[in-house]
Formats: sequence, structure tokens, C-alpha cells
Amino acid sequence: MKITFVTSGSIKSNFNYRALQLSRSLKKRGHEVSVISPIADKYNNFIPEKINDIDGVKIIQPFQFKTRRLEIN
Repeated sequence: MKITFVTSGSIKSNFNYRALQLSRSLKKRGHEVSVISPIADKYNNFIPEKINDIDGVKIIQPFQFKTRRLEIN
């Protein structure tokens, strides 16, 4: 089964710990799991981090401007 999670914090933030743990568990059970996460936000000081996968879980990070303004992002 294909499963996609959408998170509101950067992928390495503590905010996404539960989503990543659940994704890893589902991946071990044979599911195709991906996580959509911002490339830069206040949790990583708006420094873009491009990560493709973590333990077999596909990380999707859409294009985002390098700015703190929420209206633009």
C-alpha cells in the first residue's frame, strides 16, 4: 500500500519524530511510504536541507523560497 504523510516541520526537527517512526514501522511491514515536508522552516533556521530518504522512507520536499515570510512560503 502507498502511504503519504504531510508534516509541517522540517524533516530533522523533533516535531516530525512520530511521523518518521510510524513511517519506518510501516516500511518494515512492506508498505511504500513517503513524507512530504518543507525544505526550510523555523525549526532549521530557514537553512534549506535536501534529504531524499531516511531508512528507506522517501522524503519529498517541494520548492520553497528562502524567506521567513509565511505569505510567500
